Amino acid sequence: MREKRGTAARLVAAIGAALAIVGVFLDGYAGVSYWDYDGTLAHHGKIDEPTWAALRRLKDSGRRVVMVTGRALEELLELLPD
Repeated sequence: MREKRGTAARLVAAIGAALAIVGVFLDGYAGVSYWDYDGTLAHHGKIDEPTWAALRRLKDSGRRVVMVTGRALEELLELLPD
């Protein structure tokens, strides 16, 4: 299971890097990044710290990070830290 969580963080980081490259060609704006929650960002309902760090780097780079999920908002909010 550890391998899957590391893979998610690497995927987020790789896409962030690709968006940064694209952003250079789009005058610094690369737009919005959409991410599935269950099985992509989260495993067993939790997002690990390396994945959170990669998401923060995406957000800090000026991109919008949007979570896509079939979960009810109330349920999701209970799972996420403040």
